[in-house]
Amino acid sequence: MRFAEKMMANAKSDNLMPYSRHNYDDQHCALGLVEKHGTNNHQMAETFYPWLKNKPTEIPCSCVINTRKDSISWLIAHLFNEHVMQGGQENPGASKWSMKRLAAYIDGIDPTPRPPCVTKTQKLVTK
Repeated sequence: MRFAEKMMANAKSDNLMPYSRHNYDDQHCALGLVEKHGTNNHQMAETFYPWLKNKPTEIPCSCVINTRKDSISWLIAHLFNEHVMQGGQENPGASKWSMKRLAAYIDGIDPTPRPPCVTKTQKLVTK
């Protein structure tokens, strides 16, 4: 399952909480949402999605990003914490993001192969 798909599916049942990657009261940040429902609750999102360790090729906001933490996982945490949950209030000129916007951004950079589409014709043939 792709990162954004899993994040959005789990966001329906859990409470969103900034700066809370490993909260066991069903309160999670964007990264925690994909970790919680794995086979081992202590596995990091980067275990499931190794591409999160890569450096981002672009920063989709005008915030100053700390280069010591310059990874896609850190960028997702920043976008969730500061733009989705805090509405960009901590950074002048920063915009508020929705979970859908965050999911769309993540989906656009996720290299995980998409499952093949099933057409109506294929459904009819398999019956």
